[in-house]
Amino acid sequence: MVETIRLKSFIFLFLLSLSACSTIDSNRRIYITDSDYKSTILEVSKSTQTYDGLVNTIDVRATLMTSKVREAQTLRKATNFQWTEAEVIAEREYQQKSSAAETKIFMSFYTPEAKDDNLHKVDTVWRIFLDVEGKRYAGTVQKMSDSVTEVRDLYPDHTKWGTPYIIKFLVPTSISETNPSLLTLTGPVGSATLNF
Repeated sequence: MVETIRLKSFIFLFLLSLSACSTIDSNRRIYITDSDYKSTILEVSKSTQTYDGLVNTIDVRATLMTSKVREAQTLRKATNFQWTEAEVIAEREYQQKSSAAETKIFMSFYTPEAKDDNLHKVDTVWRIFLDVEGKRYAGTVQKMSDSVTEVRDLYPDHTKWGTPYIIKFLVPTSISETNPSLLTLTGPVGSATLNF
């Protein structure tokens, strides 16, 4: 009960603080500026590369989808598609429910061997973990089907050489965004870790 009240209070205060970054114009369209959006995303984006000699074996660029990122993405979509206030409210409700149950991380992943770029497949050669508060959570991976343009609009760090993935972990976002979190990608090609 106390945790639920804290979460609701946090979400309320968070949304209130974002009101400075978003605007409602005279036609009731809600929007966020490019610079505000990019700074919000890049604030929680990390990257790492591994090499075998001069050959890049792994390139990982990841964004922890905090409550602030989810709200910024809602406003970005509202800006791009000129959503109504009702559409924004519906998206916020969806994001609040989702973040109460799970943590999402966007990952732009590159490895030179196409056969090893299979994070989303059942028989993948990779394992992905998120360590938070002394607990390890295994990730469930979904490959994004959006165009490079759409993905780069939401994740400025993504390149055309990377494959976009969303990774879900069964830990509430409120825990992963308020505690040190370690993302690990490991397999026979190599390992990469990112600290959030």
